[in-house]
Amino acid sequence: MRESQTAQAEISVRSKRQAMDWSLVLASQDIDVEIARDLENNAFVLVVDEKDQERARHAIEQYRKENQRNHSLLEFSKERFDFHPEGLWWCLVMVVFFVLQMDLRVLETSGIMDSTRVSQGEWWRLVTATCLHQDLGHLASNLTFGFLFLGLAIPRYGGGVCALVAILSGAFGNYFGLCLRTEDFKGLGASGSVMGLLGLLAMQTWPGWVRLGEWRRATLSSLGGGAALLMLIGTDPRSDVLAHIGGFVAGCALGSLIAWAPSKALRRNQWDSGLLALAALATAACWIKALPLIP
Repeated sequence: MRESQTAQAEISVRSKRQAMDWSLVLASQDIDVEIARDLENNAFVLVVDEKDQERARHAIEQYRKENQRNHSLLEFSKERFDFHPEGLWWCLVMVVFFVLQMDLRVLETSGIMDSTRVSQGEWWRLVTATCLHQDLGHLASNLTFGFLFLGLAIPRYGGGVCALVAILSGAFGNYFGLCLRTEDFKGLGASGSVMGLLGLLAMQTWPGWVRLGEWRRATLSSLGGGAALLMLIGTDPRSDVLAHIGGFVAGCALGSLIAWAPSKALRRNQWDSGLLALAALATAACWIKALPLIP
């Protein structure tokens, strides 16, 4: 160590490579630094003026935090982009219901979201209404976005989770509209379910940002991005905007919890199949409740 007229302080490092990296960080902050060898411990140290010690340690700590953040962002970038066509099964179910609805108009009467009937205890209409559509254009719109969102969400969450979230989000979207409207209302369509899938999809990066303490970025990239897309495709005045908002909120809420689970665990065959069966049984149970109402 060279002699100096000013007091000096040493900062320990793990390796020569780290010493070189940190010395560059300190040099960028106009802090005089020297790489020295600690012969007693057979290690390298950084030597700075004692008056610069606190500023040097702060600069190094900021560098370490930023380096950790960049490493985590690199892990994000390694996530494989995938699209799964399994959503076609959901589209097929919607098409079957639409064909039956066209032939059996009484099916619509029994399953439509009727605020008066739901208030009187026919809660199953919150779910059955998500299987019905007003016309071919309405069906085509929901199939397009539903297939897209399912295709993007299934590789991360699995088909079972997506199906269950779609049902719960659609039902909550209808309930949300019911709570906020004062007048009688009738509605139908899977738009609330589709917006729920959008919310689920938007929240998949939420845990990663939260782990980094990036709450602002988590909000902007997850909630903000999803909400922007909701505004773009879900605010047509001719549609049930309240159901869209309610479905999206439900999807985000569920997604913020489910996204913490590892993808491999969610997509495990037994778990995935069990949730898919639960979603199918829940829908069937609601329609069984509605069937006795058909003359």
